[in-house]
Amino acid sequence: MPGTKRRAQPHASPSAASTTSASSSSSSFNPMRRITRAFAKSHKAQEADPALGINDILEPPAKQPASSMPSVQQRSPPPSPATGRRGWKTDFEEAKQTWGGAGADVAGYAGLVATVASWRSGDADNSIEFKVTYEDPDGCRNVLCPTLAFEDISEYPASYSLIIYADDPSPAAEVAFSRFFHIYDMRLAALVQRFISAVQGDDDASGGRARDEDGTDDEDEDFDFGGDGIGRGFETAKGSQADFGTEWGRLQSHFQQAMTMGYRPGLTRISDYWVLSLSIPLKNMSIDPNTLLMWDDELVDAWDSNQRFTILVSFNQYPPHPDRLRYSLVFTEHYKPSEEKMAAATRVQKESPSNFFLSMPLTSHLRAYFTRCFKLRTSFALNWDDADRIGFDDDASRNVFTYGQSPKPSTNWDAGDADPVSKGFEDNIPLCAFYWALQRFINAPRHCVNCGLDVDVPSVRPYVCNKPLCLYAFMSLGLGPSIEHVVLTQPAVVDLLLSLAWSAAKSPTRMDLPLQLHIEVPPDAGQGLTAPTLLDNVADQRSALAWLIEQLPRVSVIRKHIEAGGALKDIDAPSGSIGVLRWVVGSCKAYLKETREGEGILNTSKGSTSTLPNNAYYAHEPTNVHQFSFVVGSPEQEANFKTEIALAQAKGGNVQKYPTILAFHVNVPATFVAQTPYYVVNNTKQIKPFLLLVTGKVVESEPEAEKEDEADQIATAPANHRASSVGVVTKRTIRNLFCKRRNSVGELFKHDPGLAMQSAYYNKPLQVRMPEKLHAVRYDDKEPNTPDDEAVVQPPAPPKPKRNFTPSDAERFKGLALMPPPKETSGVATKALGREMKELVKRQEEGSLPFWLHTELENTNLYCWVIEMFDFPSSVLMDQMRKHKVKSVIAELRFSAAFPHSSPFIRILHPRFMPFMHGGGGHITGGGSICHELLTASGWNPAYNIEAVVRDVMVNMTEAVPPARLDDSGRWNAAYTLDEAIIAYKRVAAAHGWEVPKDIDKVSESPLECCCSW
Repeated sequence: MPGTKRRAQPHASPSAASTTSASSSSSSFNPMRRITRAFAKSHKAQEADPALGINDILEPPAKQPASSMPSVQQRSPPPSPATGRRGWKTDFEEAKQTWGGAGADVAGYAGLVATVASWRSGDADNSIEFKVTYEDPDGCRNVLCPTLAFEDISEYPASYSLIIYADDPSPAAEVAFSRFFHIYDMRLAALVQRFISAVQGDDDASGGRARDEDGTDDEDEDFDFGGDGIGRGFETAKGSQADFGTEWGRLQSHFQQAMTMGYRPGLTRISDYWVLSLSIPLKNMSIDPNTLLMWDDELVDAWDSNQRFTILVSFNQYPPHPDRLRYSLVFTEHYKPSEEKMAAATRVQKESPSNFFLSMPLTSHLRAYFTRCFKLRTSFALNWDDADRIGFDDDASRNVFTYGQSPKPSTNWDAGDADPVSKGFEDNIPLCAFYWALQRFINAPRHCVNCGLDVDVPSVRPYVCNKPLCLYAFMSLGLGPSIEHVVLTQPAVVDLLLSLAWSAAKSPTRMDLPLQLHIEVPPDAGQGLTAPTLLDNVADQRSALAWLIEQLPRVSVIRKHIEAGGALKDIDAPSGSIGVLRWVVGSCKAYLKETREGEGILNTSKGSTSTLPNNAYYAHEPTNVHQFSFVVGSPEQEANFKTEIALAQAKGGNVQKYPTILAFHVNVPATFVAQTPYYVVNNTKQIKPFLLLVTGKVVESEPEAEKEDEADQIATAPANHRASSVGVVTKRTIRNLFCKRRNSVGELFKHDPGLAMQSAYYNKPLQVRMPEKLHAVRYDDKEPNTPDDEAVVQPPAPPKPKRNFTPSDAERFKGLALMPPPKETSGVATKALGREMKELVKRQEEGSLPFWLHTELENTNLYCWVIEMFDFPSSVLMDQMRKHKVKSVIAELRFSAAFPHSSPFIRILHPRFMPFMHGGGGHITGGGSICHELLTASGWNPAYNIEAVVRDVMVNMTEAVPPARLDDSGRWNAAYTLDEAIIAYKRVAAAHGWEVPKDIDKVSESPLECCCSW
């Protein structure tokens, strides 16, 4: 019956095979499901007996009569294995007996074998270390020494958490690690085997799914071949209906849904996977551009140049499963990036600079938490805020997904029509992910950029929350906004912050030190150390801190290193110096940036100094002044300043029209400690730093030959220097590293004319140009779709009529000698052939193939196929077939263990064709084999897919010169033998100078009397 689950057994009896034949004609027959189950079991079974066919693997052995079954003494069931911490320890000790020391072999993915050894306890509690030596599908030998840290093992093996890490893992291994965070219903031995399969290339191997997340447990439906089911690129369109089959209509519907929400969809084929993109211009997002100005200059530049906020969703099958998607967030000039940029953004890389401010934390949250939040949103009637609140909290999520505690449905619904789930688009996972990421970006100040949870006091600029772990992760581990991004976009700010930190460390000034951040000081730091020591344990911490800063390369050198694709951790400096760099940049909660041209104080030229104190320190040349603006202060300072302004305005007076003075102090000079000759303010909440003036030598160029110690000498200001009324004045060699922006067009700061003391700078009225104010505009996106995307957007063409074909009956196959089953198989070939067969059966059910693939014949398997070619165009061959009442041409395809790197061997079984010397053709030899350069070592390409190859063979049979003709000597009904096929194949290949596959002789190593039967 349809939907009935049958578990595969390794052997089948003849009676079972005949039962299968009878059922094949009924409506309940589902060859796709049969092949899916067969492939899941076939490789291991064929290793034991290469002669096994598909039916051997599908059907169970015939049931013995009760009388013939041996009697078995009834015994009580064995005790249930221990669970919880005790069960975990028991399983650990059992595994240690097997895998301790030299270890033992473990069956891996697709028949590959791995060796697990050196099994032992790790340094942390409930952790395990071991060594695994394994072979990947490409035949490369790999060695991995992972550490598995277990958490929450009280419910072991039903559910627990796992963190896997290793030294220098491959990108593929890192991806495999990420799929084993939550583990369900898995004991240690099974976990290790599943983990090994994952690192060997099994894309579906993971920690499993919670039963309440996925109520079904159907191995027929869940099993996947690990590929995309779309062939490997030979004469296949990129994004066409032929690629997606019956899911083409769903893809079109998802495109339309995205467009109704104002997004631009796109589809691109990248090598062996697909990328679906969704984008929206920054100008069309519901966010004030002036907010972007307070976040990052690069965001404003992107807004000004009409760039788009874009998500790239990588997948292998459509519709994609939410647990198997890979996400990337980028800014793009077009509605989707080029294939090269798309490949660079979606392929796994160990470390690379982020594309824009916040792209690193947003992408990390998207990959780690979206699926969980999406399930909460759609399964428990929660709004997105409540779903995120639970989804980003591991404990709260565990209560829901592991312990079955249903959250209360949300009562506050403000998503409106903008939410795709509310619109009924919840099956469009990429659309929901894009909407989610877009809202997280717009509301970024409300959330911690590290943990993702709500912050206590939202700031103007996104930052981490007050939890020590988040502060540590941001400053020490580089999580959150990218330090690399700051180095690339604001190198002069990084240079300034390092200078200030060095100056503070060299002076008795009070300062917070980077303690408890695991910053190491090497022995050569001049501290009398004999081994690397944490800064926390060094006697002279300030001196050590200054020394670590001095070991950093110039900021320009670090910037060039990152621009070239290098990682920050790989710069030429001690690891402690890199940690200090992260701390220096990360601990600056304010957004400090270099002012744009025409912004800040305008009258920085030399003027009369008669009104300035004799000990004032000021710039003597305009080029000596560098201006930095505090676009946004720390979250606490911003909130305090707003509160002070509100309190002052409540009392009336000029403060209502001129809330601040001196850019910026709250306009309440009567409350200051002193008003002449300087304003002295003791309430720091009334001050909001706006400009920082730095004077010093500007280095216009940095020749390569310049010595670092000469170029990086730090010059300190005179001890008696004073702070100006606008900002702190410090002396430092500032390099011209920043990119010149367009001139600012902001307004001049308006001073309160009623003040007794007016602001002056160099004996002139202080002129400060404020940052420009951006005005919200919408971008009219008229960029045309690419041809591939246009094909998806357009209404579907009427379906082509299905090819109706009834396969030949068993009588025609009697006496046809099939090639022997293979003696050698391989994981790579098995995976590739399974993918090919799965796709062909799917297209066969749709009626879109010009040939018929048999899955019920005995002695056929993944390596031996039998097909009937029936849909030929009008030709001499077709006329002859009608004359002799031959409904099809039966052919056999044989694959070696080297597939897809070696071509298949194809030969005709029936009918017999005219030899070339007698007027035949169509690339059919006198022995029936197909000898075309495409099917030789000289012309074969591993990218070819089998459907396209068979189609090419059929075209050549009717259109080659000369074309194929049936043997009209009366022998057309005689079947070919294998010997004459191989001999003729070699003879023709040699005559053309084509290289024959090295393993061609292996097809005849077994007896040839393998007659075809049902």
